[in-house]
Amino acid sequence: MNEVEKFNQYLENEFNLLIRREFNVVINDLKQLEEENINDINDSIKNNKTLFTNYTELVLYTDDNDSKIGDYLKYDYVTLYGILGEAYFQRGMYDESLKALDRAIKMSPSNILLIQRKMFALKNLDLFDELEKMIFKTFKFCYTKDALINQYTFLANVFEKKKMYKEASYILYLMSVSFGEYEKFLPDLNKLETLANKRLECPEYNELMNFVKEYNIMTPYDLSTYYLSFYEELMKNEDKSGALDFLKCSNSVCYDKKNIKLIKKLTKTIEKEKKKAA
Repeated sequence: MNEVEKFNQYLENEFNLLIRREFNVVINDLKQLEEENINDINDSIKNNKTLFTNYTELVLYTDDNDSKIGDYLKYDYVTLYGILGEAYFQRGMYDESLKALDRAIKMSPSNILLIQRKMFALKNLDLFDELEKMIFKTFKFCYTKDALINQYTFLANVFEKKKMYKEASYILYLMSVSFGEYEKFLPDLNKLETLANKRLECPEYNELMNFVKEYNIMTPYDLSTYYLSFYEELMKNEDKSGALDFLKCSNSVCYDKKNIKLIKKLTKTIEKEKKKAA
């Protein structure tokens, strides 16, 4: 497989990932404003793979992108703008990537996949002030452990850029405490100590929590509690499917054995109700 084929395969994987996004499994008060359009768009894309092929080929292999791509962008497709943003990013065209991702995020404001794609572009453009603002605005959309780890990593990058090495190290210690993967973050910690030219001591737990509070950083427990509040509210309103989604989000960022039992029980209840309805 040559480089072009490898890259096409990469974009195809990105395309499939975006198609599978569950746009409703996010914060209840920021559900997609264009939900019906998104569902319709995704169905049309699934049934028209040549549109995807033509679209990415235009972005990757033509010199007059702006004029030709305009012919394909007759509608604000979330998925297509996401792909366009990724394609521009891979070519190192970060300004163009931001424009495309901004369009996608405008239609899907709580989509953490698109949000963190934009964060990578901001980082590569050294727009760390804008990156910092975006990090704090979007903590509540980190409904998986991996997304939250990415968010913490971006924040550590911001602190490092500002030469706030102690604060950057505290973020690494927070990840270690939260996810029990100290060895994974040790190389980054060693790098910070080299930059700071001193040893960065591990903070006491209370000191670490005071740091989190001072900077208004959401911990896995904060996020878990946040999602559980939606779960409880939706259960009161007898929206079991919605409640299950938020329960899964809660357990994804902060694992709890009790929640696993609830997830299994609620899943069985929903399946039974569906069979009865059928």
